[in-house]
This record gives sequence, C-alpha cells and structure tokens, in this order.
Amino acid sequence: MAPENRFGIFDREVRQMLYGKGYWKYRILFFVEGDIVQIVHVRHGARRWLGDPAEEEQEP
Repeated sequence: MAPENRFGIFDREVRQMLYGKGYWKYRILFFVEGDIVQIVHVRHGARRWLGDPAEEEQEP
C-alpha cells in the first residue's frame, strides 16, 4: 500500500511498486480493479509523497 492512502487524496486504495536501483528508484502508484491495473502516477523515489503537507509548503 502507498503512504498516500493516509492523506485521502484518492477515492480508492492506491498501491505502489518500486522500480530501479540506488538513487534511480521510482515509485509507481496504481489502482487495481479486478484484472485491470490503472497507473496513476510515476514519481522519483527521492521526492516526497503526494499530498504530504511538507511538500505543499515548499511550493512558490
């Protein structure tokens, strides 16, 4: 499960998969509905979680 579930920004349960090695690791956020997988977002692993209040404070 993805940490973004805590922030309530998605209307469904979102999952994550890590892809890559070392610094070049990415988080793939996705929904699963039956036999369908819907990719929602791909983020670099070093970035904060979507909806994290600390990330929103840094926006200009």
